[in-house]
Amino acid sequence: SYVRPLAFGIFAVAGSISQTELSGIPGVGAVAVDSGLTAATVDPYFPTQWGLDNDGSSTDPWEVVFDADIDAPEAWHRTRGQGVIVAVIDSGADITHPDLAANVWRNSAEDCGNGLDDDTNGYVDDCVGWDFANGMATVTDFVGHGTHVAGIVAAEADNGIGIAGIAYESDVMILKIGDGTPALSAAIEAMAYAVDNGAQIINASWVVDDAGAAPFLDTAIQAAADSGVLVGAAAGNEPSDIDTEPVYPAASTLDNVITVAASTPTDEPAAWSAYGKTSVDIFAPGDYIVSTVPGGYGIYSGTSMAAPMVAAAAALLWAATPEATYREVKGALLDRSDGPNEGVVAYRDLATSDGRLNIDRSIYSAPLFRPPVSYEFYDFNSFEPDTDHAVSITAKTVDPWRVPPQTPTMYRAGLYVPVAGQPMAVVGQEITFTGADGDLTVTTDVTGRALVGTEFEPQSRSALVQGGDVTPLTMELPAGTYAFVMEIVDITDAESPV
Repeated sequence: SYVRPLAFGIFAVAGSISQTELSGIPGVGAVAVDSGLTAATVDPYFPTQWGLDNDGSSTDPWEVVFDADIDAPEAWHRTRGQGVIVAVIDSGADITHPDLAANVWRNSAEDCGNGLDDDTNGYVDDCVGWDFANGMATVTDFVGHGTHVAGIVAAEADNGIGIAGIAYESDVMILKIGDGTPALSAAIEAMAYAVDNGAQIINASWVVDDAGAAPFLDTAIQAAADSGVLVGAAAGNEPSDIDTEPVYPAASTLDNVITVAASTPTDEPAAWSAYGKTSVDIFAPGDYIVSTVPGGYGIYSGTSMAAPMVAAAAALLWAATPEATYREVKGALLDRSDGPNEGVVAYRDLATSDGRLNIDRSIYSAPLFRPPVSYEFYDFNSFEPDTDHAVSITAKTVDPWRVPPQTPTMYRAGLYVPVAGQPMAVVGQEITFTGADGDLTVTTDVTGRALVGTEFEPQSRSALVQGGDVTPLTMELPAGTYAFVMEIVDITDAESPV
């Protein structure tokens, strides 16, 4: 039988043991079947948000390919964008929308409605942002574009209505620059406002095709870079190579710009999307995107929808690791996109990354965000499948390891099997480690773990710090599928993995 501790003295048990047998074990107070639960709150349109998560079985009126998404739910286990401000420079937003209102940025330095510039920033009653096109505090969205973009970033999740934003615990700063074609002057002023008021990410779901505007936009973008702010830019909705037919800010060469083209539910570049091996950084879902619009919800397509996907992903990364720089955040998004190495080849040579956004890979795989200790297991012995066998493994640490060399440590092993999709502890399994002074055999406890005591000397103590072989181990296992875990823990506190 296999055991997994839950909490409050409750354990999950799987195996051939019956409820009656479990009830007869001393110390067991009660036994119940592990039945399924129904979610208390759901976002009813979430199943239509194919770009966040899909299993290929969508009932929507468009074809969806399995996993042509950014793996948002997987990332939400680690981060939801809490505390990060994303400035949406657009057509305004419906700040009373029930799926948006709670996540609209508020200017705490302004006493709203008193007709005064309380924070002396030059804007009277700028309580939720500013309309730079009309010089007023209201940011009403008359065209729906800005509301749609804001919802992609930060619509509330699990509130029982509508959709889920990608960074649904972030704050969206609503900066209006027009009801149609944005004014260059308004966009520049809005960027300055965003930087001055704490935005870490600016989303620009618009383009200017006048090359004469580029130096003025770049001045504002460079000021954002100087303050550590990332600018997400839509690539444009003309199927052209913006390396040779540039639009701005998408084609800016400044390194704090991340330019986004649009992918489709079939995991291909949208036929109408701009591209560019040098100017475009990454693709993201931008076709048939469901989000908020004034008074309700709507389906839009465009690189305007793809850009906030990436802006929100950046918010998730920054919430997970606040000390990261914009270069590190941008690098994680690009380096860990789904591209040719993951079997996704449709974006090759159409963007710098050759890939489509995958926020889960960005968070868990990038060197900046992964745990400081990683291991390789190798020298597995071969055996016939479906038979009992002896397993021999060699473990090694992988440079760099950010634990000071003088930290006193010892080993802890863990062994688990998957049962109904859950990891269950293998209890009572002997594991033999081969050290410098001989073998040491330990036995897994009720948590599936076994602590290798301080008396054990690994074959190479220096390998713990420098990288290299740590120690071989062996165990006799019945036929099956197993997960083996190796930890290095503080010698004074075994519950503190280092």
